[in-house]
Amino acid sequence: MGNDIRKTERGGALARLRPWLCAVLCGLAAHAAAGDNRWVFIHARGLLDDEELLFASNVVVRAAAAGLEGLVWPGGLDTCWTWPEDRKARFAELLRIVRTNGMDIVPLIWSTGYGTMTGVDLGLLESVPLRNIPYVARGGRLVPDCGDAELLENGGFEEPGRATGMFRGWFTDHPGLEAFTDTETFRSGGASLRMEPAPEKDKHGHARASQHVALEPNRFYRVSAWFKVRGLDTSNEKLMLHVYLDGTSPSGGSDAGTTVYGLADEDGWREASFSFSTGDAAGATIWCGAWGAKSGTFWIDDVSLREAPLADLARREDSPRTVRSAADPDRIYERGKDWLDPDWRARRRGEPATFPIPDGSAIAEGERVLLDTYIPSRSAPKMQTSTCMSDPRLYELFERSAREIEALLHPDKWFLSLDEIRNGGTCPLCAARQTDMAHILGDCVRRQCEIIRAVHPGAEIYAWSDMFDPNHNAHDHFYRCKGTFAGVWDLIPKDVTMVCWHRGPLAKTLPFFAEHGFSVMASVCCDDRGPDEILKWRRIMDAAPGPTRGFMYTTWVKDYSRLEEFARVISAPALEPEPEPEP
Repeated sequence: MGNDIRKTERGGALARLRPWLCAVLCGLAAHAAAGDNRWVFIHARGLLDDEELLFASNVVVRAAAAGLEGLVWPGGLDTCWTWPEDRKARFAELLRIVRTNGMDIVPLIWSTGYGTMTGVDLGLLESVPLRNIPYVARGGRLVPDCGDAELLENGGFEEPGRATGMFRGWFTDHPGLEAFTDTETFRSGGASLRMEPAPEKDKHGHARASQHVALEPNRFYRVSAWFKVRGLDTSNEKLMLHVYLDGTSPSGGSDAGTTVYGLADEDGWREASFSFSTGDAAGATIWCGAWGAKSGTFWIDDVSLREAPLADLARREDSPRTVRSAADPDRIYERGKDWLDPDWRARRRGEPATFPIPDGSAIAEGERVLLDTYIPSRSAPKMQTSTCMSDPRLYELFERSAREIEALLHPDKWFLSLDEIRNGGTCPLCAARQTDMAHILGDCVRRQCEIIRAVHPGAEIYAWSDMFDPNHNAHDHFYRCKGTFAGVWDLIPKDVTMVCWHRGPLAKTLPFFAEHGFSVMASVCCDDRGPDEILKWRRIMDAAPGPTRGFMYTTWVKDYSRLEEFARVISAPALEPEPEPEP
């Protein structure tokens, strides 16, 4: 690219960067694209080093030269007052480069779905209850006493079922066609499950095994499985281990899960594992295998499910802990007198939570007790945590955040990062409201808008659309959220512009938002979606039934190779008619 900024030498770049960039940037004429918003989403870690500054600066220069005028920045502006001085200096330099090129920074902020503000206060994490967790007094501490009982049947696939590719206790996709018993390749025992996925065998590329198991409500479990591959591209084809709790909908997303990335033929066996809580569910279905696989072979062995010790607890006063005698559940032991909270600073990461027993405690050595507590809520696909939207401390932090961002940027446009809220409605504060996720989220958005406009009257506010769209994520059974999101669109200000990022449901999404009085904007993902992806978005938005507010170049893999093409297509005054299909 003609306007690329090249790094001429490594290390300590910031001091030398300024005069060199000035020479490049000051020669560029600042201009904005015709029409409404023309933005670029900058995929960056938050300017943690000089290389990130160089990368972001290059994107800015190219975007401005192509006629784009907004840089959407998700780089941690929520808590910009906590940044170290070197990060503040890099951001000041980026801001200077942006404005030299006639662009503005649009702050992308307050992602409750992905844990905004929990870096400042871990007590803001949304939590879920656990009940009757077994502990035993041993050596002056309460230590986990969950036992070692295996809950899955035939987890080593040693016992075949009634036909080829079937196994006792398991359901497999297309047994005998893509699922087989393998007695030559296995991790332990004498057999494993071999899967040979291909689109001609399953049009979705699914090759999976599943088993339903009874579990205790409000308990904590750990599931694991071992995988081995041959010719399976795990960078693109999803090899996963997932849990769906009873009463949830597979279309709403699994409650917990993990994806195996980067497993190569030469790596041998690799374990995938995670822990999860059951909430109200009395059972779950364990799924393991491939989603969207096109070729290759993989093996599964030694799938295990056991009750697990707690590694973390909710650190908030409204999430109480109770310890009672296992022999006499009506006997409650006193916190601070009979047992103490863990010393968080002394614990190693992942170490089971134990509770000191002080001198004079009524708990006897060897006595078994039951713990009621809360832990952070986590959901698939990456065991995501979220912020509790019912905690009043969150809005105090939002107020400070808005003041700091206003002082730093004075932005006319603010972007609420409210996508994929996968945890909510389960902590004591949320439960006490006796309402659903629609009202919890709707109240949060209303207050966020009030906070922004208190520091910047007349601010334009945008938001990711998925949690407000019934054709996308605004429904019930959404991951670990309790209660439905349906109706949230009637509880938020109509002047929030919905930024749509999933092209699939747009035929229903755009009329829905138009009918409910919202403007829309297109977030065009340009990551390997085919040569016509940008053109398809432009045609769809041109035909939208309601008001539209422009386009944003979006990438999740830092690929800006199509930036100039994007600017050209969205800025064209008119498009050529779509060609008629050949007879």
